[in-house]
Amino acid sequence: MPSTYTELQMSVSHYMSLLFEDHGFSPLTGRLFTLLLFADRPLSLQDMAGKLEVSKAAVSVQIRTLEREALCRKMRTVKDRKDYYVISGDLGATILRSKLEQVRKFRDTVDGILDALGQCGEVQPQDEASHAAFKERYSELSMLYHLLAGKLQGVEKEWLQGRARSLGELDFRSPGYI
Repeated sequence: MPSTYTELQMSVSHYMSLLFEDHGFSPLTGRLFTLLLFADRPLSLQDMAGKLEVSKAAVSVQIRTLEREALCRKMRTVKDRKDYYVISGDLGATILRSKLEQVRKFRDTVDGILDALGQCGEVQPQDEASHAAFKERYSELSMLYHLLAGKLQGVEKEWLQGRARSLGELDFRSPGYI
């Protein structure tokens, strides 16, 4: 267990690097995410590169990944022309929406394959057992992903309501928050 705040930051950074890597991203993406999680102000590419001791170009490439995933957003200031980055305002809702979108895409793919299976012509006798097994498995996947999509929608709604109650109706998505 970390005994100092600095050790905690390092531990979280290491964990996020591994987590992001497990999801197919660069470990640097996890380190950038951690840096933004702990940041008390918007950070420029130069700020992040300096803190992580990597090139500005490497930061630029990986920060776009976080933007695409809606985990951070870019903002400008009036004092200079640099782009600054901050964690998305409602990180919980952002993550839920992202997972919901992934579940919906997979559900739609499974349903499309089941539709194609239903439109296939006759099944050869040697393929009947395989056809039946595949249809049963994909039907189960379809039911599972329909259930998950419905539940995630409900969780998002519940999250937003609970968050609003616990935070006294503060709107963390407003530009003035950061």
